[in-house]
Amino acid sequence: MDAPSQVWMGDPTSGPSTSGPLATPAQADSLIIEPGSSISVSFTVSSVETGTFIIQASNDRDFAMVQTPSVTIGAGDGGQASDMVVLIAPASAASGTDVSLTIVAENADGTEMNYVVLRFSVAIKVTDHSSPVCQVDRMSGVCPASPLLCASVQWELVVNFTDGINGTGIETISLRQGNGTFSTSNVVGVGGENITVVSYSSTCCSQSVQLAAVDRVGNVGICTETAITLTTTAPSSTTSLVTNINHITTTIP
Repeated sequence: MDAPSQVWMGDPTSGPSTSGPLATPAQADSLIIEPGSSISVSFTVSSVETGTFIIQASNDRDFAMVQTPSVTIGAGDGGQASDMVVLIAPASAASGTDVSLTIVAENADGTEMNYVVLRFSVAIKVTDHSSPVCQVDRMSGVCPASPLLCASVQWELVVNFTDGINGTGIETISLRQGNGTFSTSNVVGVGGENITVVSYSSTCCSQSVQLAAVDRVGNVGICTETAITLTTTAPSSTTSLVTNINHITTTIP
C-alpha cells in the first residue's frame, strides 16, 4: 500500500511554509494499516536549492520504521527528489488505533525545513462476512401442560455455535430472551473448527429462549428454541352405554 505525499521547503522559524512559488501546504492522507503489516509512504522534497536534505521520520506510536537519512536534489532534477518511508505496525497493534507519521525535510545548513503529517488507522481487514451458525445438540425435560406446575420442572438445551474454519471466531454469547441461566465452553470440531458449546437451563415457567452469538467483526447469529411441552386434550363428550345382563339358570336333568 503506497501513500504519496509532498514535503515543501520553508522557513524553520515559522513552521511549514505557506508562501513562495513552491510553498504549497503539505498534504496528509488518511489510510488504513493492518496489524502485522507495513505501509510504504512515498514523498517528494521540492526546493529551489540543490544539495542534500536531511530526512527525519517519526510516529506517535513508536511503530518501527525504515527510512533513508537524506535525499539529494541535483542540478538536473527539476528541484525535486523522491524517496519513501516504510511504517511497520506490530501484530499486537489494536484495531481502531490511530497513528500519525511525521516526515521532516531540512536543508544541510538548517535554514529551511518543512514537514508533512499523515494519519493512519489500524484496522483488521474484514474477510468474515458470515454470521455464526447455531445447531441444537440436545434438549431434555418435558414441561407440564398446567402452568401451576411450571416451577417444579426444569428443561435444558445444549447448542453449538460455530463461525467456520475461516471465521474470526465467536467473541460473545448473550441471552436475548428467557429467564434461565447458561454457561459456555469451547471445543474443536472434527474439521478443525472452533465450537462454542452453550448449555442453557430454565424452569418451565420460561419455555422460550433466544441466544445470540457475535463474532470478532460483529456478525450476529441467533438461536431460538422452545421447550417440549406435554399437551392433553379434553375428553370428548360420550354417552355411557349400560348393558344389563340377566342371570340365566340352567337345570340339567
